[in-house]
Amino acid sequence: LTGTSIGLEDRLSTMPSSSTLDSYDPADATPETVDRADLRAALMDGANRQRVHAAKVIATLAASDPDYVEPLVPTIAETLGDDRIVVNRELASALASVANTALETLEPAVGPLVALLNHDVPVVRGVAAMPVRLLVLERPDWFVPHADMLLTVLEDQISDPTDGYDGVPLEEPDRYELHHSIAQDEERRQLVARTVAASVLVEIADREPTVLSADTDRLVALVGADDPAVVGAVADVIGSLANAGIEVEAATTPLCDALTTWDH
Repeated sequence: LTGTSIGLEDRLSTMPSSSTLDSYDPADATPETVDRADLRAALMDGANRQRVHAAKVIATLAASDPDYVEPLVPTIAETLGDDRIVVNRELASALASVANTALETLEPAVGPLVALLNHDVPVVRGVAAMPVRLLVLERPDWFVPHADMLLTVLEDQISDPTDGYDGVPLEEPDRYELHHSIAQDEERRQLVARTVAASVLVEIADREPTVLSADTDRLVALVGADDPAVVGAVADVIGSLANAGIEVEAATTPLCDALTTWDH
């Protein structure tokens, strides 16, 4: 019991106080005014409000000085998947900034970022797609272990957060326009995430087609998707598998049907 109490005291002593974190204004944060150790401690051990505040500060710092944030990448990677939407959004945005100057440091974040492409909240998916898009251009090999999750992203249906609203435009035009705008924005974010996931799968299949050899049934099913970006990417993936000698005969008919369905 004594050892447990001491350990708890040590942990609490390393946590930033609320007043320390509150003194960092996300809009005005600079490397000169922010203690990196405070931000790391807040992400690892802070309460919800502390993690949110720290994530906002980190995103601001990354936009102006990504090199300052780079040492925080391992902690950021561990924090992704947080139950706070803002934390995921801000930290994914920060990683996109770091990717422009220190891309090789982001490998620990690849798995968590791929998982965010399938997040319940579309805005998180859309922001997570930003660093993924940059990373796959230089290091597609990092994504090979995550092929299954990427396929899941393609398989998920686009959701509409305004589903169930049945307002009439002429009766409540402002409210109707708001719902319509939200639906369009959320659909766009989900499509962006899905398109990025599709492009990553194309790169994986081009380099390590055997990774997807057990997923031919899932790929064939996706040939019938209602998204041309998905259909085109899956056709590329199936082609890579065929070139590698992997059996994909079941895809022949669906692909031929797609030729007469899509005019893209």
